[in-house]
Amino acid sequence: MLILAALKIILLAVSITAALVWVVLAIRKARTNTRKWNKAEPGIIREIETVTGQQVECKLKLNASRTADFTANRVFWIWLACTRDHLVLVHPDQVGDTGSAHLFVTSRKDASVRLLEKRFAELEIQAPDAGEAVKLVVLVRPCDYEMLTNYLNG
Repeated sequence: MLILAALKIILLAVSITAALVWVVLAIRKARTNTRKWNKAEPGIIREIETVTGQQVECKLKLNASRTADFTANRVFWIWLACTRDHLVLVHPDQVGDTGSAHLFVTSRKDASVRLLEKRFAELEIQAPDAGEAVKLVVLVRPCDYEMLTNYLNG
């Protein structure tokens, strides 16, 4: 009986240690990505202003998913930059070491957002080459949703 109790305690200690190691590694990876993004963001803003010929008026960093399923394996960050006539989408995890990134630039009239639930909205962006529309489900705060709808509708 005593051996069984000791075995349970050892297994519990190993499980707690593994969970703590996983949390520490996840936080470390997030910090590294944030530092990398903060370093690259000014260069990307300059690139956006060069491509569109307009100043960046606002920017948002949001959690997104291709479906309404927001499990850990399907969630990724997107960064939206708004100019007077354009909406630019950047995937922060795909920023290169040089600070360059693939910019998805579309006209403001070719983008729309609609509320799905209290905190979820569907962002639809028409590809500039008249291809298929990109639909993303984004996690938004009420103020982010209001800002997006004001920007895209007005």
